[in-house]
Amino acid sequence: MRNSTSPPESIKHAVDATSSVSNNGWNMFRITPRGIPAPERHIFYIHGGAFVHHMLEGHWKALSKMVVASGAAATIPAYPLGAEGTAKRVPGEMTQLVEEFIRDVGSNNAFLMGDSAGGNIALTATTLLRDRGVPLPARTIVISPWLDLEFKGNAAGAPGAKFERLQRDAEIWRADLEFSDPLVSPLNAALHDLGKVAIFCGTEDFVSPGCWQFGEAAAGQPGTDLEFYESPGARHSHVLSDNPAGTGAQAIIIDMIQGSSGA
Repeated sequence: MRNSTSPPESIKHAVDATSSVSNNGWNMFRITPRGIPAPERHIFYIHGGAFVHHMLEGHWKALSKMVVASGAAATIPAYPLGAEGTAKRVPGEMTQLVEEFIRDVGSNNAFLMGDSAGGNIALTATTLLRDRGVPLPARTIVISPWLDLEFKGNAAGAPGAKFERLQRDAEIWRADLEFSDPLVSPLNAALHDLGKVAIFCGTEDFVSPGCWQFGEAAAGQPGTDLEFYESPGARHSHVLSDNPAGTGAQAIIIDMIQGSSGA
């Protein structure tokens, strides 16, 4: 059985995969399109999974599809989950890795991307990079980011047992921090000077209330260029699916990555 944190065999016909260990001891994976050993564009991808689950094979397949179509490489950290990886630890360590990544590949060629819980971490990392005064990625691209961990809005698409499980996962993530802490909920961070940020969500996505709230708070903030893409009727992380809404959103992301210097 393969290591659940590593790229599955099902994508290796299309991409080459390598692994390494970061200075903080995390397993790091890199996938590149076959035949393109030195891509110009680079994605730093933070996976979702409610802060407690590893990246799913379907997510690997969607990411590899975007990697091949865009000609970019992708770096994927296997960050600690559950009680070992909470908001007190992961955002700070992740931000350091993203900063090193941007320094290595150049900010104009760096794209920070995350889905669901990974979208939460990606946006937090962007705010922390801003606070450190270091270069930001060409774009931060977040897919169904889980930003409303208190579920202040209507948790659309997350009824019953699933909603209760998500509440438990949110409690694990916050540890002894308050839900209002920006490390837990980037909705509560200062949202100025974040550079180019693109949010993708669906109207039937349980995270959509938090996405709307973020969009309202970030709109018009100086130094933040927000693009908001909402797919009618789409559910959670639809961008990682093969349905029409998902493939259409993937095409937009591929165009973003292929754009000159992230423009």
